[in-house]
Amino acid sequence: MKVSRNVTITGSTFYQNATAIIKQLRPGNALTLKREPELKYDKNAVAIYSPSKVGDKQLGYVPRGLAAELAPLMDSGTVVTAVRARTALEGVLLLEWDDGQPEPELEVA
Repeated sequence: MKVSRNVTITGSTFYQNATAIIKQLRPGNALTLKREPELKYDKNAVAIYSPSKVGDKQLGYVPRGLAAELAPLMDSGTVVTAVRARTALEGVLLLEWDDGQPEPELEVA
């Protein structure tokens, strides 16, 4: 079953120009998610990058709680996509993945 979550990018103030890049993103712009299991502070870290012609630019991270949920899925090969959400809030993105569960059957009355 497809799962979708709106999340806010965390830690963007630690990356040069990340906030400016986030402000320039348009709804639907694709972003790249990369696992960073070697990160000293969080073994479940999932970094968020904005693809560019001169190299990906790190924007921040998926919030820690959601990263703990996504990390094992990503490590096992589940593809998680990220796009700029259709919202006025800065730094909000939409994550989607398939949790491997069947879609619930609808009962017809």
